[in-house]
Amino acid sequence: MEAAFAWTEDRIAVLTKMISQNYPARVIAERLGTSRNAVLGKSNRMGISMVKPKSTPNVRKPKIKKASPLPRAPQQPRVYREVLRIVPANIHGGMRIVRAVEADQPALRCVEIEPRHLSLIDLEPGDCRYPYGDGPMTFCGHPKHAESSYCFQHFHLCREELRPRTDKRYSRAAA
Repeated sequence: MEAAFAWTEDRIAVLTKMISQNYPARVIAERLGTSRNAVLGKSNRMGISMVKPKSTPNVRKPKIKKASPLPRAPQQPRVYREVLRIVPANIHGGMRIVRAVEADQPALRCVEIEPRHLSLIDLEPGDCRYPYGDGPMTFCGHPKHAESSYCFQHFHLCREELRPRTDKRYSRAAA
């Protein structure tokens, strides 16, 4: 059985010359009238590497985080506890006890401002949209801060951790 393509001395000389000049395997294969895989296989059997040396790896520049003008409050860990609940067992009035896990709700922070309790329909474009209530939702309604959709007090309530006041004007002892 005769091979369709034979590697003669002339073809091997052309192969080594073109590899040394960093020609890609596709171009060498076209020049020799064979396939790319034949060129890669022959160069591998001859111990000649056709793999280009790797360039320097792309090193990502570290992202520079923009400094927040106001630090956010750290989240408090939730406390979980196991509770027993009595729930209906069937439609005939039977009851059963179920074990459940509940999470303590974190204490809500508030500001010393009396909200206007406006409904969503009553809000004007420049009003604070800080929500109030568990039932019918109402909103603060005071004039909003320039950088937010909340008023000045609610803007700072949402953006930073509460710190104890050191100013004597706000001290309860001074009152």
